[in-house]
Amino acid sequence: PDLKSRGEGQPLATPARPASGRTHTAMARRRTRMSGSCCSRGAAEVAVEPVLARSQPDRGTRSADPASQKAATNGSRDAEPPPTLAAAQAAEGAPKDAVPFDIGSVRLGMKLFGDWDVAPVSVSELLADIPGQEPPATKSLPSRPVRLGRLAPALGSFEAAIADSETPPAELQRAPLVEGFRQFAAVLDTLGGNMGSYILTNVSKLERSKAPQHHSGYREWLFAELPTHASTGYKSYVDDSAWMANLWIGWTLEFFVEFFAELHAGKSTRQAVDEAYKRSLYDHHNYFQRTAFMTAVKSLPDRHRLLDELRGPDGAALDDATLLRDLGDFVAAGRVVVRFCAVSNDELSALLQQERANQGRR
Repeated sequence: PDLKSRGEGQPLATPARPASGRTHTAMARRRTRMSGSCCSRGAAEVAVEPVLARSQPDRGTRSADPASQKAATNGSRDAEPPPTLAAAQAAEGAPKDAVPFDIGSVRLGMKLFGDWDVAPVSVSELLADIPGQEPPATKSLPSRPVRLGRLAPALGSFEAAIADSETPPAELQRAPLVEGFRQFAAVLDTLGGNMGSYILTNVSKLERSKAPQHHSGYREWLFAELPTHASTGYKSYVDDSAWMANLWIGWTLEFFVEFFAELHAGKSTRQAVDEAYKRSLYDHHNYFQRTAFMTAVKSLPDRHRLLDELRGPDGAALDDATLLRDLGDFVAAGRVVVRFCAVSNDELSALLQQERANQGRR
């Protein structure tokens, strides 16, 4: 076959360098950044995305005519520069399997200088050598404050469960949410009166649930427990079930969240208990439950000692302002969780009634 008709054996055109003449300056500057060998193995081996400042002809098909090769090279210098980074890569024959890599927030590539000399450069620097290209903006991740008090694990779990959800959330992540309940029960146990048992008893019911465990969402997982309640004829919740646990965790957590909200506002322990109880558990407890619960909360320490307990062993250096900030953050996250539990319970109750009606029509 005619090699010329297929373009074989012809020298490859070289994309023009920017007229600014920045390539040689950048070359000198970037070479100094590469410690060790000038080849592809430096301090670390990486997969790279080559973006060549100057393409090299295939040595196996290089023209034997030096004059024609020189003419092709000189002509390429007058060509239009590639308009985009992608076009530059395509024109210069970038390997399809080459990928960029990240170090921190900086994306790096490899740039060829001369015949074999390469140096690592960032995408921002590569784009700076291509006219009309703007360096990409660096995306920074939101930072969270460092917390040291006893509430830190539970607060972190609640925030992880709520993460990336709209307000109000349509779903919470089950694993961090249940872990947050358990961690908060441990906090309550440090305050006296075996207060953590009010949460932990129901966490055990969640963990014994027969609902399929593959559901990652808390709400969808609760809905999957519907068949468990067939034993009641879909007239009420089975006591040892996730539905009953969700109901009582929501009510109990509401009391403690509002209790901490009153402490955050400067109230004494006794005032905080009275105000929070009237807004939460009072309407859900019968006479005997009210008596037992109020007896338990009487063992809570006064405001000063209670806040010291919330500092925890790792929070000795936690000042009052930071402690109150964390307490306020817990109240905010806790209210989201409480509201979600309440809305989920309303949906579960409606689902139970609907299923009972469906059973009656069969």
